[in-house]
Amino acid sequence: MKPHPISTSFLLLLQDLIKLRSEAEDEFSRVNKIEMEKTAQDYKLVTHS
Repeated sequence: MKPHPISTSFLLLLQDLIKLRSEAEDEFSRVNKIEMEKTAQDYKLVTHS
């Protein structure tokens, strides 16, 4: 039984979307961490001055 060509390309598209989404989430959490560290440093500067 040969798979339907449309369903195959749909599954490939879905895989790409999932991959892109996880890459975007990795990037978001990386940027978020940097922002939080910056905020923490700003907060230290404010509270210790």
